[in-house]
Amino acid sequence: MLANPKRRFPRASLNGTAQLNQGKFRCSGEVVTLSEGGVFVAGIPKLPAGEEFRVHLILPRTFEPVVCRGEVLYNLPPSDGRKGGTGLRFSVMSSDGQSR
Repeated sequence: MLANPKRRFPRASLNGTAQLNQGKFRCSGEVVTLSEGGVFVAGIPKLPAGEEFRVHLILPRTFEPVVCRGEVLYNLPPSDGRKGGTGLRFSVMSSDGQSR
């Protein structure tokens, strides 16, 4: 678990898949960290900050994806052993998705 006093929710490192959809645009990448507030996804193209996507999270030991909406907060390039990717804040998530 990564700790940062500025973060509202603690993050957990895990291996999963995220599929992002917006209209005809679709991409998928690797879930690197996850919290109640959002997710960091590596291996996807740089996305415009503020854009909202439908997100399907396929997480370890789950049989069905967690479906939510996520807003792009930032994009990070790869550096010094860290994977590049996109940070998304959850904007809408079902209570079932939150409990998982």
